Amino acid sequence: MNSKLAGAALAFCVLAQGGQAAAANLLTNGDFEDGPASFGTGSSAYYRGIPTGWSGVAGYDVVDIVEDGYTQGPPVLKTAESGTHFLDMNGEGSSGAISQTISGLTAGSILDLSFWTTKWATNSVSGAVQYAFYDAVTNADLGHGGLFVGSDWAQFTTSSAAITGTSVRLVLSGTTAFQAGPGLDNVVLTSRDAVGGVPEPATWGLMIMGFGGIGAILRRRQGAPAIA
Repeated sequence: MNSKLAGAALAFCVLAQGGQAAAANLLTNGDFEDGPASFGTGSSAYYRGIPTGWSGVAGYDVVDIVEDGYTQGPPVLKTAESGTHFLDMNGEGSSGAISQTISGLTAGSILDLSFWTTKWATNSVSGAVQYAFYDAVTNADLGHGGLFVGSDWAQFTTSSAAITGTSVRLVLSGTTAFQAGPGLDNVVLTSRDAVGGVPEPATWGLMIMGFGGIGAILRRRQGAPAIA
């Protein structure tokens, strides 16, 4: 393989890999930057209510949206993991929750979920964040679980079972024995083919461009006169 052909092959590989860029977040307002009007101003500013794009869950407390710079007496509070806002998952009670429904999915695909959690105040006690995937039509459980939160922001990742329909409801809840905690931020949900073998449309385009470039070089090479 001459240097030009090798270069084209390398360019094709780079293009193909570039087409595997991280999938877009399926969730609206996954970092909780948008929400209701603030209660108070400056160090007293926090937001009691459901973040934009999310819904409350019956039987659970309404969450708080906490803004960087908010203080709550002596405790030292964390800043957001992403942006300038995060959630206090239990609001004024012991257990709060939010949900969001995602439509237009491909039946049989798998959803990958990641989020960040922490005990956001130094006087918080142990708490947990729980997740659950449900079929939005049949309410079938597609996967659930939870984890205890630590004293620093930490990322948690998990996946759903292969979904049976085209819409899924994600529920995130927080439990603790104390009013401040647990914290939640930067929630990302993406979809992938169950067998991982179907490239995205953008990847197909890059692959075709790469093959076309290699084919053009081969044709020029075949038509070139022999060198003695």
